[in-house]
Amino acid sequence: MILRKKVIIIAEAGVNHNGSLSMAYKLPEAASKADPDYIKFQTFKSELNISKSARKANYQIENTNNKVETQFEMVKKLELSFNDFKKIKEYCDKLNIGKWCKIGAGSVILEDIPDYCTVVGVPAKIIKVSNNE
Repeated sequence: MILRKKVIIIAEAGVNHNGSLSMAYKLPEAASKADPDYIKFQTFKSELNISKSARKANYQIENTNNKVETQFEMVKKLELSFNDFKKIKEYCDKLNIGKWCKIGAGSVILEDIPDYCTVVGVPAKIIKVSNNE
């Protein structure tokens, strides 16, 4: 068992930006009021994860009120680009959320990450320590 000296708070942004970069900027701003250590967005490429002919689940049809749209079409609208996430990361740094850290998409954080580190994996492991001096 690992004993931690500090509880790590990770704010969950998910896809609550609905594919809008301007809305994505509002999520870290709102989360910053809780003083989280990190914020997690869902990052994905629809083409790599979802069949273009996949039907939506019943709850997705009910929530979107759209029986014609495929699951791929629905999820594609939620995608942000790599450059969008770079901008969001820079904004999070200004808010001191995950400052100086780079976390790979899908990584699971189990302990505090030192400054200037890049981590990836489940659980997340440090793969690079940058000299930022």
